[in-house]
Amino acid sequence: MIHAAAGGVGSAAVQLARVRGASIFATAGSEQKLKFVESLGAKCAINYRTSDFADVVLKKTNGGGVHVVLDFIGASYWEQHARCLADAGRCVVVGVMGGAQANVNFGQLLFRRYRILGLVMRTRPLIDKIAMTRRFIRESLPHVNSGHLKPVIDEVFSLECVSDAHRRMEGNLNSGKIILKVRD
Repeated sequence: MIHAAAGGVGSAAVQLARVRGASIFATAGSEQKLKFVESLGAKCAINYRTSDFADVVLKKTNGGGVHVVLDFIGASYWEQHARCLADAGRCVVVGVMGGAQANVNFGQLLFRRYRILGLVMRTRPLIDKIAMTRRFIRESLPHVNSGHLKPVIDEVFSLECVSDAHRRMEGNLNSGKIILKVRD
């Protein structure tokens, strides 16, 4: 399950999961974005504004759930994640747009063998960043070169139009990355 799948990082995650053969559930907030993430390889695109994604996942997996959740949202989605994760599933938290503190049922965590992982590049040691970059070059860059992975650019704004770029992002209107062009 990939949340914010129509955004820059989410659209890259969908493509990376696709080239690795994953069956992808993805969330987005409009019909246009749902079609977009399906075009990238999502098996099931779920409108988080109109559907409970955990219910959809459980129905489509016959109650089995998903093995990995890529979570940009955080606290406000934890209970749904706990419902739709498969036994021994992993919730990889990379953002907390929906809050940083959640109530976790440790009994459920233990019984179902869930793993909650926090992942951020910013605070990692340089040696880790170098290792991750080398792994990307080795494992993913060939897919870029072959055309199976493509950077998704929503729109390019000049530096003078930075406020327009922010309005587009804050309005959740983008599909892919918004680029800020500093100079020619």
